Amino acid sequence: MRLDHLDEWASLSGFGQELRQDKASIRFERIDLAPVSLQHGERVDLDQVLAWSLDDVVGGELTRRVWLRVIDVPPATWRELDRDLVTP
Repeated sequence: MRLDHLDEWASLSGFGQELRQDKASIRFERIDLAPVSLQHGERVDLDQVLAWSLDDVVGGELTRRVWLRVIDVPPATWRELDRDLVTP
């Protein structure tokens, strides 16, 4: 699941920058968080996806997307999944 502002909600560190007269740099330090166990054995995990693009003429872009991933889900109907995981 992709949720708006999930990285802020999870208090993940952001990007840092250093600007000098002759140099600029962007810094990102990935923090790996341990999955959290839920009531029926499933686990919730935050998956961070980094992307980098570079255009020599106008610059570049470094982005992060954070996904909420539910793993180790026991067999269940969609209604049970919605009641136990999605709606809450």
